[in-house]
Amino acid sequence: MLFATALHVALAQITEVVGAPYTPAPEIKDQLDDGFWAVASRPNGIPSITVSTGCEAQLRALWQGALDDGLFRGPDGRAIIDDTDWLTSISMAWLIMHELEHNTLGHFELSLTQALTEGAVPAQFDLVQRSSSRKPEWWHNLPEQDRPKVQPCLELQADHEAIEYLLDAYSPDHWDELRVRAACISAVMVLIERQDLVNGTHHTTHPLAATRIFQLLGHLSEMWSIPARMLAAERGEAVRAEDLPSEEEKAAFRTQVVIPAFLDAVTLARVADVPTIRNDLGDPTLFFEDIGIAMRGDVARFPDLQTNGAREWARLVKTNAKVLPLLSITSP
Repeated sequence: MLFATALHVALAQITEVVGAPYTPAPEIKDQLDDGFWAVASRPNGIPSITVSTGCEAQLRALWQGALDDGLFRGPDGRAIIDDTDWLTSISMAWLIMHELEHNTLGHFELSLTQALTEGAVPAQFDLVQRSSSRKPEWWHNLPEQDRPKVQPCLELQADHEAIEYLLDAYSPDHWDELRVRAACISAVMVLIERQDLVNGTHHTTHPLAATRIFQLLGHLSEMWSIPARMLAAERGEAVRAEDLPSEEEKAAFRTQVVIPAFLDAVTLARVADVPTIRNDLGDPTLFFEDIGIAMRGDVARFPDLQTNGAREWARLVKTNAKVLPLLSITSP
């Protein structure tokens, strides 16, 4: 079982990025079940994560199928990586980090249920998933059209933080690993959507996989700028041109990491037999045009977005701006 390895990787990665161990120490366990699911709750103030053993089994099968299909192989036919165990453990680590972030970000104070879930969980969790009939004041103050979008916004928030943890800092020396780690995240998103389709679950509490991948690749696309922006923030000034990579480096990063990461996600969706994801991601040219609009924060051009994942992302971004202040109100 790789669960213990994935748990160690998740907690070690958080410690490395944050500079301190995750507190309070979480209770994390796996449960024997063939489905792909995870449950985050916080009984007695302690974050608790339960992950099905099916997550490991399905991830392992997906990675083996994708590697057999030629994923991560260069023009010379050699593989960047060919380690199913490592890929499975990194994917599982990202899922654990995602669930832990629900606690870190204060989502349990805002959620209308006692647990936040990925996939179709067993009946024993039904009670904690049920929405309370008594809605809090913030719910009534939120415009009605935004209320169904709150839970998907919380999921994208947890995605975002876990993405930052796993991808970590930009370095021109580790592009292959960055691409592979992005694919490890995409693999989880693909299998969540497959499980939802198997169970006939409609996207009421979670974004489309394509929306989650859109956010992932949006972050990946601008990683080259993060070191310069962090330096500028420390100095209290605008970004200096000399701190940014050259145009040649940026172009190479796009060619060698960002575009392959999109194609990796497409391959994973195909191998997993989830055609909805390919349809929602859309044409690569249109997808990256949408990424450009999103990166520029050009709200006036949101109506011009052309792919389903980008469109849902834009709808949720608008609601998320109303949700973020609520987190500070509800946090203890």
